[in-house]
Amino acid sequence: MNIDAECRPMFLNAVAERLVARRRWLALAAGRLGPAHHGGRSGFAEAVAGAAQTSGGRGLMGARLFQLADPVEGALPIVVAPFRAPALAFGPERPAVLVQFSDPDRPRATALGAAYGLSAGESRLVEALLGGASLSAYARAAGVTVNTVRTQLARVFAKTDTARQQDLLIKVISELPAMK
Repeated sequence: MNIDAECRPMFLNAVAERLVARRRWLALAAGRLGPAHHGGRSGFAEAVAGAAQTSGGRGLMGARLFQLADPVEGALPIVVAPFRAPALAFGPERPAVLVQFSDPDRPRATALGAAYGLSAGESRLVEALLGGASLSAYARAAGVTVNTVRTQLARVFAKTDTARQQDLLIKVISELPAMK
């Protein structure tokens, strides 16, 4: 989806419209988009402001990853990034912000494995990271040691050409919507 510097929607795709309508993770209040629940509101607004400044040529913020919380659904990782909106027939280019996330209702593990050549265990690890799990929490839930999880993560980094968890999640979130 695209929003302007004041968090007003410019474009919402079908997934974004569904989440906003259900007030799952994201909601509209007074015509402005923001987290549906109190946790993360300031972080979202700060990320949007920084991305809009960069989009307008006045800042240096790159893509930023963070989690939106829903008390029932859990965490949804999102990427907030600068986006230069094209000029409309009646106006100039304007600063905009890209808010990107994968469809939380669509199973991702199979798509992850196919897209990056990940094993089932590696796919489950990435899925857990997308859901906001820490390495130690995932290790406990999977019944393995943290060292085993770190080894899996190193293999995931190699297969996805990334070196940090944030870069991995940004890549997966950015590319996952295109995966069938």
